[in-house]
Amino acid sequence: MKILFAVHGYPPECGGGTELYVRRLAETLQKRGHAISVAAGSLQWFHTDRISEERIEGVSVTKIHRSDPFHDRWDKSFCPPAAALFDRILTKVKPDLVHVHHWMRLSRDLVEIARRRRIPAVVTLHDLWTTCLRLDRLLEGEAFCTRLLEPGACAACVGGARPWTGRGELREAAKLFLDDVRNELRCAKRRIVPTRSHGDRIAAALEMDPADFAVMANGSIAQLPKAQRRRRPMSDGLLRIGHWGALYHTKGVHVLLEAVHRARHKERMEVHLWGGTPDEGYGEKLKQLAEGIRVSFHGQFRAHELSHAEFDVVVLPSLAAESYSFALDEALALGHPLVVSDFGALGDRVGEGARRFPRGDRDALAAILDDLVERPSALAKMDPTAVPSTLAENAEQLEKLYEEVVKEGKPSAQSAFDDRAHLIFEFQRSESRLRHALRYESLAQFSRNVVEDRENRVKMIEFLQAERERLEKRVDELTRKIADSNHRHS
Repeated sequence: MKILFAVHGYPPECGGGTELYVRRLAETLQKRGHAISVAAGSLQWFHTDRISEERIEGVSVTKIHRSDPFHDRWDKSFCPPAAALFDRILTKVKPDLVHVHHWMRLSRDLVEIARRRRIPAVVTLHDLWTTCLRLDRLLEGEAFCTRLLEPGACAACVGGARPWTGRGELREAAKLFLDDVRNELRCAKRRIVPTRSHGDRIAAALEMDPADFAVMANGSIAQLPKAQRRRRPMSDGLLRIGHWGALYHTKGVHVLLEAVHRARHKERMEVHLWGGTPDEGYGEKLKQLAEGIRVSFHGQFRAHELSHAEFDVVVLPSLAAESYSFALDEALALGHPLVVSDFGALGDRVGEGARRFPRGDRDALAAILDDLVERPSALAKMDPTAVPSTLAENAEQLEKLYEEVVKEGKPSAQSAFDDRAHLIFEFQRSESRLRHALRYESLAQFSRNVVEDRENRVKMIEFLQAERERLEKRVDELTRKIADSNHRHS
């Protein structure tokens, strides 16, 4: 079967969990006899839209490079030039099926483009991008948004209008975003979610039926043996706490450090953090929180290094509504006792052997850590029971799904995608930019006129001042001549 994956980035350029999963899945399906191609977004942009092609571990990867900067933004998620390049890839590859893993950095009409080519498509929703202009539904103060994706309120949430936007422009842009993602999901033959709670959140935000989303766990990409060195819990008198991954605010690393500060036995706790801090400001915050407690920052790492690290417990305090969590897969593979946030996939997947605490609750997490210090024997009973699916199992499930979809035939000719609405919006937005530019040019011309007038006035003042000085000098000369003449005749 010829299958085209669409995803927002591909390793080694992009190394997030979704990107790594898509690469491993592509390689697995390729080895199972399928012809896998990938259309990927890229962080690299040029002054003209273009594509680049390469083979990575036997998989054909075509990257779409956009010419517009900041193309991760929601209001740039509909991109006709990128869509045209994706259509060109479809023409060349001629896949039996398209599997969209993400739209970001590409264009939010990928399923629609495939439908017009009469190619069936399925989608996997790896995050909340389709439901939130912010991407993750996290608001200020760690609040999590549970409201509908609603154009007016959501456009205001991400900053509202700018000087160059027309009246109501962002609200209309948000309405088109909502209409487009709904159309993509409805035109897709299957809508896959890694966990039921994730599907329920998306359905609620978009006012869709939760039954429309099929649950299929991702295949684990954790190629790790169980931890090679297992120390006796608190053998050195310290509870050794591990956490790893990109140290983002959404992952709640600060929640862990603040909980340790609140713990009664904080002097008997030692935190080991593995991973980089892409946000410099957040990295500084973590360093400040590390003062007064035992914290080691190990920096960037390779996954296999975790099997040599010694932890008494692993804490995953994410504030995000994780859709799956590959970090959890790694922790389960290593076999460490787990303490996790009860929110999202972490709470759903972790099994009975772990300890949970309410999302963001520092006191509840501190109480659990204090209990483990006081009763280290409890760690031995924290044996995770969850068993992730393997990539082979995941690939086999997807093969069956692909076969079903292809047998169903070509996609429906019906679609709610509104070409005219997009053309009208783009025309009006262009006019708004033009008016803003003209106003700016008018102001600039006025400013130039003011400067020119000022310069002319300065020159006139300087001329008059010189003339005055000349006349005063002439008056002085005449006054002296009159005085000399009077003196001679007296």
